[in-house]
Amino acid sequence: MDLLGLIIGAVLTLMIFSYLLRDNQLYRWALALLVGTASGYAMAIAVRFVMNEWISLALSEPNTSVRMIYIGVLLMGCLMLLKGFTPTRFTGLIMTLSNIPLGYLVGVGAAVAVSGALMGTLIPQVLTTGAELTMNGVNGLSDGWLTLVQGIVIALSTIITLLSFSMNYKRGAGTGQEGGRRRGDRWKRTCRGVGQAIIAIALGTAFAGTITTALTALMMRLWYLADLLSRWTVLIGG
Repeated sequence: MDLLGLIIGAVLTLMIFSYLLRDNQLYRWALALLVGTASGYAMAIAVRFVMNEWISLALSEPNTSVRMIYIGVLLMGCLMLLKGFTPTRFTGLIMTLSNIPLGYLVGVGAAVAVSGALMGTLIPQVLTTGAELTMNGVNGLSDGWLTLVQGIVIALSTIITLLSFSMNYKRGAGTGQEGGRRRGDRWKRTCRGVGQAIIAIALGTAFAGTITTALTALMMRLWYLADLLSRWTVLIGG
């Protein structure tokens, strides 16, 4: 059974790798199998979750108020299923009821996204950036100065990057007030250019990490095929 699993995995891997030559039917079959399997697995998990975590608990819950909460949630889930009906004169009125749970989901999702962005990303990033401004070195004072310089660089890079999104400047020349405006526009243009360079470096680093991960996955699949070939050779030789 282990050898059969290795063979099936190797065949599917080669079907996926066939896309490197051109778009073909084997690649589409493997992709359809992947999407269909993932969809079926997700559907089975969802049905099992609803049956075990909601319907069973709603039927066995002795407290009436808690049972009503379970029933209300299940009812909203059933109303969401009305979105699958074809809009006609009769079903159009029924489909309107599905906007109730949909609006609730959108509102809750927006609130969770905003709070998650603030509490999980923005505020920790600000605290982490400020925490880097320290002279607590590991190997003495020199290491402490290095830590302080790194913290200053991180803080300035963060501030310049944030400012580059909100700075607008006008092209043109002049004297007096116009000359001062021109100098201000030059400073904004410089700040915006530095911010864009920092963003480009960050995106390049992230892209390099993605490429490294993809190459690691490719090497793992090639090693998988090599392991199958070695086992097949031993089996034939034996």
